[in-house]
Amino acid sequence: MTPTIRDIAEAANVSTAAVSYVINGKPGVSDRTRRKILRIMREMNYRPNAQARGLATRRTEMLGLMIPDITDPFYVNIVSGVEAEANRLGYTLNLCTTHGDSERERNVAEILTSRLVDGVIVMAYRLTPAELRELSEGHVPIVMIDDPEAAGQLPSIIVNNVALGRTAATYLLKLGHRRIGFIHGVEGSS
Repeated sequence: MTPTIRDIAEAANVSTAAVSYVINGKPGVSDRTRRKILRIMREMNYRPNAQARGLATRRTEMLGLMIPDITDPFYVNIVSGVEAEANRLGYTLNLCTTHGDSERERNVAEILTSRLVDGVIVMAYRLTPAELRELSEGHVPIVMIDDPEAAGQLPSIIVNNVALGRTAATYLLKLGHRRIGFIHGVEGSS
């Protein structure tokens, strides 16, 4: 059976509050008692229940990231950067891929915003303005990446493609190139 805070407290001959303070890194417990509680936790192989903690604190220490395609290098770089920053801040990243399917985007957005995570980062291109409005009215903070249509409704990070194109063209012109082509994807996608 999995040990509980009460089991740890009984084994250490302390209150459950003292065990809770140690688990949460709070002051109010002597160093000697703290070491004793930590030793007993190791011996009993105690692991805090993240779900129980989430219910008590209303925080999951998880972030959701919704992307269309994990195999595209563009998204791989974004996932890598988001995960590094999430880890630095003490969050675990819950990655969901939608494969560009509008129904899957709606389902994933609904699941993530039903309080399973503390925040959601969305790269979805098939959500309607009404669906975006509905997301913005929820209880979970949302940030959109690279979706100009969402910029007016939700906090957004938008790539300035015009400025980037100008910078690239200027660079190529400085190198002496005069015949410059432009290749782009489907309008409305990233």
